Amino acid sequence: VTAVDRSTGMLTAARNTFPQSRFPTLTFVEADATDLTMIADVSFDVVFFAMKTVDYIETYALRTQALMQAKQKLVEGGQLVFSSHNKSAYLFSPKVQHADRTVSALTRGYHYMKESVVGGGEIFKGSPDFVIADTTRITRMRFIGYACDTRNKIDRLFAKRLWLAKWWFPYVIYAFVK
Repeated sequence: VTAVDRSTGMLTAARNTFPQSRFPTLTFVEADATDLTMIADVSFDVVFFAMKTVDYIETYALRTQALMQAKQKLVEGGQLVFSSHNKSAYLFSPKVQHADRTVSALTRGYHYMKESVVGGGEIFKGSPDFVIADTTRITRMRFIGYACDTRNKIDRLFAKRLWLAKWWFPYVIYAFVK
């Protein structure tokens, strides 16, 4: 397992939490997701962007670059998995804070938008239809599925169909195969 982060502080915390003596197969690399040249190509079975990290990349062009870097590191048949903010849910979903509700959720595509929950800042938010089509177009990888954070019966019901999930869940986890 290789963990990559551009923050020295986060890597120090991770190394302290997961010491080499107890986790000998865990490697930490200080790098930016948009430039992984220090990691050999075709070396991972899975690339996973946790906690919607791909959405915090500063621009759409850099986000695209990070997705391409991830694909380059995957073996044939490898999977790219990431969670992403779902802008379609930012109009109706009771899971979204009132301050973050916006009618721009009805527009197509994506936008960078101020977020009130995680200290502000502008983050990528795309509709599931856009994220799937765009990631497929950019990476030429095949979409193989999605998952949502289901916590109760209504969540499980809505998660069964993407056309329902996209209006309910503020983020969606996507999986693509190379």
